[in-house]
Order: sequence, then structure tokens, then C-alpha cells
Amino acid sequence: MMPQYHALRVTVRNEAIQRTTSKKAAAKLEAQTWNRLIEPQLRQLYLEKLIKDRENFRVLCLTECPPTSPGAALMMGHYSDLQKGFAYEFDDRHPWFAAHRERRNPQRAIRRVVYRKTRASMSGDGRNGLFVKSTPWRYEREVRLLRAVIHGANELGGAERDIAKYPAPMLRSITLGYASNSRTLGMVRRQLKANAGLSHVKLYKLELDPFLFRFVAVSVPI
Repeated sequence: MMPQYHALRVTVRNEAIQRTTSKKAAAKLEAQTWNRLIEPQLRQLYLEKLIKDRENFRVLCLTECPPTSPGAALMMGHYSDLQKGFAYEFDDRHPWFAAHRERRNPQRAIRRVVYRKTRASMSGDGRNGLFVKSTPWRYEREVRLLRAVIHGANELGGAERDIAKYPAPMLRSITLGYASNSRTLGMVRRQLKANAGLSHVKLYKLELDPFLFRFVAVSVPI
């Protein structure tokens, strides 16, 4: 909660205690007063802070679902042009990821998304809302990586248009969607061959299992 509103909450609580004869009645009066007078103002300030934070931070959305999992199949349909695109697999043990787990650094964060029925709490620094989604999206098993934009340049590498750079060894594999075509395959192959730092990357393509309702990842030569 913002400092000025924390002090106001204390004032509301003290007045409720003075005007009632029991703790239960005081708590009820405090909640009624807060919801009626203060909550709308606090919600508006919270939303304004979220909008401002969008200008100061960049978010990388990831998933813990393997490419052949049912959840990944849905996401490849949603986010990869109906299985026509491809997915990256990153090594989450790489030091680049570890650096985002440094809790003392306010400029970065990496957390699992929390799925629930209620919206994010209007407390803390306003970033909690960036790690909350509604329960129907639980199958995505999403992890969000947050980094600050400093002086107009992205802390990840300072590339144009805020495009972040990450170490090549962090990329483990690329999996082409079931509906991807030869043009997409050729483009990915060319990019991998052109970068010596990506010689370790494995290439796969999703194919239908002939017996079960699922996808299987088939190795593709580079």
C-alpha cells in the first residue's frame, strides 16, 4: 500500500475504534468506511502506477510446459500463428536467469504467475499485478521475467526498440510447430548455421503421434 494511504488507513481504524464498543463492530465500520471513501481513489492511483510502470519495465513471458505437452499445444495455437511458428527452449539454470532471482535488486525479477479468481492486491510497489492471471489460464504454467528500462535503454543490452539480448548458450533448442512450412524451416536453419555460438542448439518439429492424441517432437537435421 502507498505510504500516504497506509497512514490514512490507520486514521480510519482509530476513528472506527472510538465510535464503536467492540473490535468486531470497529472492524466492520473500518471496512465500510474504507470501501466507500478511500478504495476508489486508491484503485485509480494503483491503475495509474501500473500504466506508468509499463513505460519503465519490459516483461518476457515464458512457460514451464514442455513443447509436447497439452498446454504447449494450446499455446502454440494461440501465440504461434496456429502452429505455424516455433518455440524456444531456454536453460533456466543459466546465470542470466539466476541474476533475475536476486531479490535485493529492484530492477529485475522472475516469478511464477499466480492464478486465482481475484485481482491483484493493491499493495507493494504496484508490480504484483504483473504476476497475477485468472484461473482459466492456469494450464500455461507461465513464468514472467521483469527488467527495468534505464535512461531509455533496456538493461538487457540496450538494443534499438528495447529488444533484449540474451547469451547464446542459454538457448537449448527450437521446436517448429506442427503446421510450420519448409520456408520457416529454411529460415531457422540459416540463422542457426550463420551463428557459430548456436552450434549446440537442437532443432525439432512437432508431428502427430500415429496412435495417441498428442504431439511428438521429431529431431530435424540442421
